[in-house]
Amino acid sequence: MGTLSVGVTGGIGTEKTEVCRIFSSLGARVIQADILAKELMERDASLASAIRKEFGNVYTPDGRLVAKALGRIVFDDSEKREILNSLVHPRVLKEITGEIRKLQRSQAAPVVAVEAALLFETGSTNLFDYIIVVESGREQQLDRVMRRDGASKEDVMRRIGAQWPGEAKTDRADFVIHNTGDLESLHHKCTLIYSILSRLSTDHEI
Repeated sequence: MGTLSVGVTGGIGTEKTEVCRIFSSLGARVIQADILAKELMERDASLASAIRKEFGNVYTPDGRLVAKALGRIVFDDSEKREILNSLVHPRVLKEITGEIRKLQRSQAAPVVAVEAALLFETGSTNLFDYIIVVESGREQQLDRVMRRDGASKEDVMRRIGAQWPGEAKTDRADFVIHNTGDLESLHHKCTLIYSILSRLSTDHEI
């Protein structure tokens, strides 16, 4: 048995994190790219210095990243967003690649799922054996993010607009999870896909 690497992506508010939580409960190892990126922006001194140089001091006095402050800067400026991506994503991808290889060598789980919002936007899909796209209706995305973040509709629309359209992602996916129902429905869909991936892992060679 090998360990499959699976990228889990989708637009903001589609509940990728919940999908990965379900996969974890079923036996997958999960890596969250956003959390990893924040950790790197805090513990990598050279990266933090580059971010301060480009975006100002978006850190607290004890070196913790003020993610919302940085987010407000880059979501309103595509050029600044590209600069941030060029600084952070190569380091994040290096860490993810190393973690995937370690898990594949140890065969600790049949699946390692990497939650990452920008897999397609950063051209990172070649790291994975399979890509899962989580998709929801636009109104559901808006409602979830507005309630979760206390954000305005206009702010959420800008954030949605900064990502690839859902159709562009689903057209390139190996699996699509339409998260348009309740949690029980989502759990059923995730369980079905995970069972397929687990079977595929038995034929997967490292």
